[in-house]
Amino acid sequence: MSNVRKDKQKFKSKPPEKLERDWVGPPEKDSNMRQIKFYIPEGETALQKKFRMLRQDTLDFNNKFWTKHNDDFFREKELFVKTKLAKKKVESDITDIDVPSKLTPEEMSIFYRQFLNENFRKNVKYNGEWYRRNFSLFALSMRVFLEKMKLELLNKVKK
Repeated sequence: MSNVRKDKQKFKSKPPEKLERDWVGPPEKDSNMRQIKFYIPEGETALQKKFRMLRQDTLDFNNKFWTKHNDDFFREKELFVKTKLAKKKVESDITDIDVPSKLTPEEMSIFYRQFLNENFRKNVKYNGEWYRRNFSLFALSMRVFLEKMKLELLNKVKK
């Protein structure tokens, strides 16, 4: 799967050695998703770890989807443009009209609509999974919050 987009530079940003909070880096080249290195607190509970791991898994899920989606998009777009321009060249050879070097926005809108229609089911499936994951993350974040409150209360009572 080669990436057709040559205009994007590859980011090689590394998080600091010791984190005190989540580190959010630059977007990745292929997915345009931001890199995140999750902070692991000292004494992380099993519930906090489960939450962090689900966050990481969701980030990986999104990154995988958008990498493939973007690769498909740019590959198909390049093919569409080449095909349309080649067709225009053949037509111009017949009519002696100059061939434009790029397509108009109206011509490109045909590709965009076609791409969206062809990928509709994939996008609906992705959105459903994304919503499911976000609701799971929300529920788990509430449990982590309540656990932290409980631990803080217990620590205050002990003092």
